[in-house]
Amino acid sequence: MGTFGFDLGSGSKEGGVSTSAQSAFAKPCQQPYDPGMPTMNISLPESLRAFVEEQISQRRYGTTSEYVRDLIRRDQDRQHLRDLLLAGATSEPGPVADGRYFDDLRDEVDPASGG
Repeated sequence: MGTFGFDLGSGSKEGGVSTSAQSAFAKPCQQPYDPGMPTMNISLPESLRAFVEEQISQRRYGTTSEYVRDLIRRDQDRQHLRDLLLAGATSEPGPVADGRYFDDLRDEVDPASGG
């Protein structure tokens, strides 16, 4: 297992991709470059390293850091959704969602509908 080092937020060149080339592929959800971000190194077996590099190429990430940050954000979203589902499962039951319930909702949105 080798070390697959990457920078989670700094460096003008990463993985052979210059900063200017990275910006050409920037996604709207990406945060701008911040030289003050801390860094982290991870160790991956060659098969996982190859997978990461393939994902970067195929999914148009500019750097390994962008890919890892996206994975972390997705995991945070998944965990938040799980927490909401668990909170909902332990909460008091809400109203029955039958035809009358939806008619009442339509009336709230458009009182002229006359549900």
